Amino acid sequence: MEVDSVQNAAKTFGEPIIRSENITNSTVCGPSFIGPKVSLVNCYIAPGTIITGESNVSNTRILGGILHNTVVTDSEFESVISAENIVEHIKLIDSTIPAGSVIRSER
Repeated sequence: MEVDSVQNAAKTFGEPIIRSENITNSTVCGPSFIGPKVSLVNCYIAPGTIITGESNVSNTRILGGILHNTVVTDSEFESVISAENIVEHIKLIDSTIPAGSVIRSER
């Protein structure tokens, strides 16, 4: 397992690669990759998830997918690709969030 000094005792399972020190009260399952500028608070990250860029994710379950430069709050994803978006209060199953979107409250 490759985990760089994760703060606030994040739980890890499998072999995630975590480069961020901004993980609070979250579970990360491997294989997953969490980039150095990513912030996770109260999250569950399932295997196969890649989060990069300056992503801020809170109160969210991600069940596989790729996120980049995304702000996500109170959401649940399954097999989602997201890029440079703001997403709040959303639940998506097998969906893609188009680049440039701002979605605030879809369930």
